Amino acid sequence: MEMRVYIDAEKEIIVQAFYGDLTIEKGKVAMGLLWKHPKYSRDFRGIVDARNSRILLSPKELYEMVTMLKEKLADIKISVKRALMVNEPMAAAIGSIYADKMKDFHSAEVFVSDSAALRYLEVDYPIFEKLDSDEAMIFDI
Repeated sequence: MEMRVYIDAEKEIIVQAFYGDLTIEKGKVAMGLLWKHPKYSRDFRGIVDARNSRILLSPKELYEMVTMLKEKLADIKISVKRALMVNEPMAAAIGSIYADKMKDFHSAEVFVSDSAALRYLEVDYPIFEKLDSDEAMIFDI
């Protein structure tokens, strides 16, 4: 699986896109890589783009991931928004469950179009193009 990340520290937004099969193990590695990056801030708005991946999470694994995130975020309440980009029904269901379970920590919505996600996050430039630029970080997981 490949993960591409673009962090705009000035505008306080992170775009994370996945390509290939996304499993619980790969998701944990991806989160670790992102959280350790020097530009990363949990206070930034975020886009997680899973439209080019196949999400291979069972309901039990989704619960495990949410539990892990809640433990990591237990001491804070994040007021920023997250946009989850999907293009198939199972991914939308997983995204909706995630958004519901994490509502005490941050606001998250599921989207199928770039424009709707960008409006929700109040982003006024074509940030998805940055994933294909030299400014993007690419991780093979």
